[in-house]
Order: sequence, then C-alpha cells, then structure tokens
Amino acid sequence: MHSPSLINAILSCTTQEELEEFLIDLLTPAEREEFTQRLDIAHRLYTKQSYKNIEQYTNASSTTIARVAKFLHRPKSWYITIFSKLSS
Repeated sequence: MHSPSLINAILSCTTQEELEEFLIDLLTPAEREEFTQRLDIAHRLYTKQSYKNIEQYTNASSTTIARVAKFLHRPKSWYITIFSKLSS
C-alpha cells in the first residue's frame, strides 16, 4: 500500500476547518509558525514593503526574507498566483 502524498491529503480536506485540524495534526507549532511567517513575508514583499519594515514586523532575518523573495520573484511564482486569488 502506498502512502498518500501531502498534496492529495491537503486537497482531500473539504473545509477550512478540516484543513486547519489536519495541519495541527501534521505540523508542530513551530513549523506552523514558520509557514505563517513565510507567507506573511511573501505578502509584505508582494505589497512592496522594505526589507527593514518586514524585519521589524516579522522578526525574520534578512536571510529568511531574501530566501522568500527569491521564490516570490521567480517566473510563474505561485505566491503571486495565490495572492491574486485571495484578493479577488
């Protein structure tokens, strides 16, 4: 028997509540915080906030911010796709 993929497991959640509960089971509090922080950083970069401002509000290192920026600014960035969908 082969184990389910992470993507299929996430897609199988039918409500926001189900997904939240699944992520609570799957990830440690620190991992959830890290994902949340990266998404916040990406959104702040997307809205053209400065690295200094992002560091102040998120307590993230400039290295973490640069790492997120690298993925935000690559061709076909899914961060941009997701932020566009969320703002619609």
